[in-house]
Amino acid sequence: MTKTAFTGPLIVYGSRNPPGNSGATNPDKAASLFDKGTAIMDGRAGYNVTRAGAIGWYNTADIPVIDQAPSTLSATNIAGSQPATAGSPLALAGASTGITVLATALQVWASGNSVPVGALVLDGNPGLVSMYGGQANPATGNTIAMFYDPTKALARNVRVTTNADDSAGFYNVAGYDIYGYPMTEKIAGVSSGIAAGKKAFKFITSITPSGTVASTGVTVGTGDVFGFPLRVGTVGYVKVWWASTLATALATPFSTASAFTFADANPPSNTTGDVRGTIYVGTATPSNGTRLLQVYITPSVNAQTVDGGLFGLTQA
Repeated sequence: MTKTAFTGPLIVYGSRNPPGNSGATNPDKAASLFDKGTAIMDGRAGYNVTRAGAIGWYNTADIPVIDQAPSTLSATNIAGSQPATAGSPLALAGASTGITVLATALQVWASGNSVPVGALVLDGNPGLVSMYGGQANPATGNTIAMFYDPTKALARNVRVTTNADDSAGFYNVAGYDIYGYPMTEKIAGVSSGIAAGKKAFKFITSITPSGTVASTGVTVGTGDVFGFPLRVGTVGYVKVWWASTLATALATPFSTASAFTFADANPPSNTTGDVRGTIYVGTATPSNGTRLLQVYITPSVNAQTVDGGLFGLTQA
């Protein structure tokens, strides 16, 4: 199979000279057609068959980045009830609905990083698809153009439920995003309640209490805050459907407590927000394993040049 790559930018013109100037003309000029469409390349991976060749998100406007039903909201699927001890990692839960455990290390394409054995995966491994059908195989290098699979692109926040006063303590979450980049979050404890994180994790490797914690039966589970795979700075560049309802309001797009949170442009740390932004689907219709989340993003021109580009600032 012959494969062609251009360094870009690729400019297709009809007439060479500016309008109003005489010179060469093209009587056959027309709109350009591309078999099977166009896409936005993930430049972090580079064009290299050892790292799966060219990878990107299919389409260039209203890019379908998520098309998946999140597993049911849970307070215990990441870590079951156990005492919290500062400095000692919590015991992570095993496989359950919506949670898998990596039996072998997983190399994720954009970063080239390997997520270690034993990491918890939220809502399934990320995936690639080739235009000609079937699951793409980065190891072979046979398929050069591949696309992130929107049916395998969910990342979500972490919630810590305490049964005592942990308001002087923290829960430090470590893991990776959907592209295999390491990330951390320091979630402030609460007194006998739910402390919700702001960042969207795909993989969890550890959760370690710190400070003064008193809970004898703390649990950790998944929340209903979902991460955008591409950076979203304002609502005009994203379209979100949840359970067949289109988000039509900025503050509470899905009624009770739901909200958009856009990309955090502050220098990333373990206390800042998500580098690409999130959508909280609220409490009126929580995730139940069947409600479908569909997200479409149209990148702005500025998003490709500021605040970390299409993929936001580097995770921390």
